[in-house]
Amino acid sequence: MLIEYLNSNNLKKYGKYLDKDAAENMGREFYKGFLVTALDEPRAGIIWEIVSRHDEHDNPWCRIVWLRISDDEAGRFLLHYYGTIIADDKAKGSYFEFDEGCRYEKLKLLEEAGFTIERATESVAYITLSDVRNMLRTGSPGHATDIKSLEEMETEAFLKGIRDCVDNTDRQILPDVLSLPIGWYEQEVSCYHQKDDGCKGFLLIHKSSSEDLIVELLSDWGPESKNNMMNMIRYSASQILDLYSDDTRILVYEKNENIRQLVTYLFPQAKRPQCVKGVRKEM
Repeated sequence: MLIEYLNSNNLKKYGKYLDKDAAENMGREFYKGFLVTALDEPRAGIIWEIVSRHDEHDNPWCRIVWLRISDDEAGRFLLHYYGTIIADDKAKGSYFEFDEGCRYEKLKLLEEAGFTIERATESVAYITLSDVRNMLRTGSPGHATDIKSLEEMETEAFLKGIRDCVDNTDRQILPDVLSLPIGWYEQEVSCYHQKDDGCKGFLLIHKSSSEDLIVELLSDWGPESKNNMMNMIRYSASQILDLYSDDTRILVYEKNENIRQLVTYLFPQAKRPQCVKGVRKEM
């Protein structure tokens, strides 16, 4: 069996084996992945994200976003090799949330590899366009004039705004925003908060390969930041209703309790499915 690291040069070759939503992240700074192959055929694969739980100086965790095991031997080899890689990265631990229908055989191998597994509720909220309509029926109509579509933002101003965001936002909720181009986001439904002295906030949304809308970042570091975030949410919600069909899903990764409380307040009908959750300490 051989190890083949995933990169932009071989994603197309193994496209049928990979999960397309996970694979599209392979160009991002904090995502890694590899396949175990035999006779040039994939037998197991994994993609994970390196996550800073608290601050950039803290040892990271690894969030496994996709795992496929076609036979037990390849699966054991993959999990062992994965452990050696993240040990080199000095990861504190690994965790995952898989669909509740996850195959028993895969879970058994994960338990053998040291993961503690339990049934839990996903830390992702799934919001429908019906939920969005209900939210917009409450609160004040219209939108603030200082909330602008990302379409109006020049690349240079975007990069400066992102740098300011990183300097002023809780590290725990930030994805790898410094390395992502403006084109990663759906510009018609993403927006920013503009003041005379520059950008003071972002709501950035990415459309996945499976057509889900993923909220990548919501942050405001200006005065009255909570009110400004609400204005950005209402702006993007209105745009989404105008541009997307009723079967569109909006995904919010609830990375801390503040985000969860905000989502619950705005979208009380948001769904959080049951899942299989696993955790393993690495050091």
